[in-house]
Amino acid sequence: MIKKHILLLTALVAGSLTLSAQEATKVGVVDLDLVLQQYDQFNDAKAKLKEQQERADAELRPMVDSINSLRQEIQTVNDRINNPTSSEESQMEARNQARQLQAELEQKAIEFQRLRAEAQRTIGQREQNMLSMVLDDVRGATATVAEEMGLDLVLSNQNQIVLYFGDSLEISDEVLAQLSEASE
Repeated sequence: MIKKHILLLTALVAGSLTLSAQEATKVGVVDLDLVLQQYDQFNDAKAKLKEQQERADAELRPMVDSINSLRQEIQTVNDRINNPTSSEESQMEARNQARQLQAELEQKAIEFQRLRAEAQRTIGQREQNMLSMVLDDVRGATATVAEEMGLDLVLSNQNQIVLYFGDSLEISDEVLAQLSEASE
């Protein structure tokens, strides 16, 4: 029985010595929003995406104008249909014209929706690609800084996942400096 207690005590002492001999984990924190806001390549890519969105909107604008024009024309024809002074023949002609205009409007609206969805999908894919490339750059710069500073773990301060950290753990400026150095 005493041997078991001695073995247990020896195991506990050995375990505690092993734990105290291990180095404490060194952690850093990066404010990803700050890094992205100040990273020139990210801002340049965002500006290009905005230009592409504006160009897509400009390409769709004539179609929007055409749809609005058709709506006004349909309203004018409907006014002729509802005009009590119009002859039966004139009203019948206006109804036929209204049906044709309505069919044309529906076709143009469907085409507009298709083109707009295609443009949004294309721009969305470009945005995902851009973000992926930028985040790869940030990860690489973060890894370099972490290795230089001897950090074992780097957390992102984004989305309030990190609830507290001391200022000494903040390495965002170093990551930005590494990104600037890497892009030169």
